[in-house]
Amino acid sequence: MPRANALFYDDDPTNFRGANARGRHPAVHTMLLQQALTADQLRKALEAFHAASANADGPTPFFFFDFDGTLTLRDGLLSLDGKDDLSAVFGSADRRRALQVTLGTLLAAGRCYILTANMAHQRVADILNGLLGSSNSNISARFVADDTVRFAPAGTKLEQLEAIIKQQGFALVR
Repeated sequence: MPRANALFYDDDPTNFRGANARGRHPAVHTMLLQQALTADQLRKALEAFHAASANADGPTPFFFFDFDGTLTLRDGLLSLDGKDDLSAVFGSADRRRALQVTLGTLLAAGRCYILTANMAHQRVADILNGLLGSSNSNISARFVADDTVRFAPAGTKLEQLEAIIKQQGFALVR
């Protein structure tokens, strides 16, 4: 079975229970965020993907992101009406471009998943696709609810992450 490693970004420490050397999920690399991912952090994630992809003998990287407060600047915002636009949800033009490039590249490679406790995960997929399709972006990959965007109640995300990697035919390693 091919080897994989998982990088998981979230702002809720509840979702990292067991992700340590003695826990039930020791092979998951976690990043607990105090604020939404910055443009620099997104670019570093993309660099890590490219570096790992260049190493044919190394494990295949999979990236998992929470939505509210991790990819977005706010929690629970799921409507883009007259009051809200992509900049209100995702921030500056530089941050939106970093999100587009990073998520689009990872998604096109089949290595990007959104695990959200937001029950409107179909709307999450729609908003992310709106981001990918904005600003003359040439990204053709799209998020799909119940596939690349999944509802995962708090505390269940590590189990879902491991199940996704297994479904893709990989064995998770540290």
